[in-house]
Amino acid sequence: MRLPISWALLSLGVLGLGTVGASSIGCGGSTKAGGSSDAGAAADTDMNAADTESAQDAPPAMEAAPPPQGYPATHPAMPTVANLGGPVVAAPKFIPVTFTVVPADPFVSQIQDFMSKVGATSYWAGNVAEYGVGPATGETPIEISTMPFTSNPVDDTAIASWVAQAVASNVLPAYDSNTVYVLFMPPGLSVTLQGATSCDAFGGYHSETPLAMAAAPYAVIPRCANDFGDLSGIDVVTGAASHELIEATTDPFPDSNPAYAQVDNKDFGWEIGLGGGEVADMCAQNTDAFFKPSGFEYTVQRTWSNKAGKASQDPCIPSQGGTYFNSAPVMPDTFSLNIGEPITVSGLKLAVGQSATIPVDLYSDSDTPAWFVGVQDSAALMGGAPELDLKLNKTSGANGDQLQLTIKVLTAGQFGLETFVLSSGATQQNLWVGTVSSQ
Repeated sequence: MRLPISWALLSLGVLGLGTVGASSIGCGGSTKAGGSSDAGAAADTDMNAADTESAQDAPPAMEAAPPPQGYPATHPAMPTVANLGGPVVAAPKFIPVTFTVVPADPFVSQIQDFMSKVGATSYWAGNVAEYGVGPATGETPIEISTMPFTSNPVDDTAIASWVAQAVASNVLPAYDSNTVYVLFMPPGLSVTLQGATSCDAFGGYHSETPLAMAAAPYAVIPRCANDFGDLSGIDVVTGAASHELIEATTDPFPDSNPAYAQVDNKDFGWEIGLGGGEVADMCAQNTDAFFKPSGFEYTVQRTWSNKAGKASQDPCIPSQGGTYFNSAPVMPDTFSLNIGEPITVSGLKLAVGQSATIPVDLYSDSDTPAWFVGVQDSAALMGGAPELDLKLNKTSGANGDQLQLTIKVLTAGQFGLETFVLSSGATQQNLWVGTVSSQ
């Protein structure tokens, strides 16, 4: 069993990856029995199944036209979010829960409208169908008029307990295998999760709570005033909710029976570098992660597509359109890592204090001008001390070019791993995570 490196939540960390530093988002993972979050980690607990895609994949979409000859140039394969064998929620029924207490919540009607519509959009289908999740329905909203929590902040243990009690007492509708309870916390109420605080470390999370005969998935959306770069108001709420709704349906039981919970073993460094390995975590740090789909008035998040990644297309869907380009480090080594079970990881073996130079392959799926390439240490991006010194011989290139990246290990990271993030482009930024082992 892989030990969890964090939670399944939407992190409020921002990766600065522009020419000087541009804003982006944070991620997810899973937690304890009853808690998975996106505050900067992965809910990714068990790796007891092969790193393969789900047998429940939806029928394939129409194939895109093949790229012109020579596009994309040779490059390392993208990671996949692994199916660990747990169930997904095939026909989700969302139970939106709001708290109509003092101070009054100005977004109740918009939250309820969003929840009634999002599961029937082409955005929803495009992001979840390949994982075996179908259209979702927003069930009758539940408004709680008396605050059930006596402390502020309220801990997730109290929230999980309340959900179970509310189902048992018919305050919330009965649970079945398609039910997901979605709690929108009121303004002024903070949430803590394993020592982290909402709107500081995370903007949402999903988890599971035991009921009399089963475990039930639930998501918690704290009320954060301003985060995720330029978002504010209802956009923060629906952006965080879209992240958690997708993860709560593609990985509803991150602790007891995980499904699409973490990245494949060889690409484990992506979980550390991006703060999580669930499908929404893998795209939450991109500068274009949050957007308003055409014909839909609410902000949502792009999430990871294994199929698009395998085709060397933009893995964060729906793409912005146009040419997709990226810069991928060629990692020369494999090494064993014990994180509850031994796994084999691809990367660069390099002792603390030593330096090495590796190639970086640039590729695009059609002709496009040269793009900017930047690189930053993941620990520094997350607000810590840098673990790697990183220097590129050039800071731009195009399909078929190869840059050289010189890496020096300054200090050992978690699990003896250090990670870095390559970004391609100045406005639109496409990311790639590289892994170094100093153990």
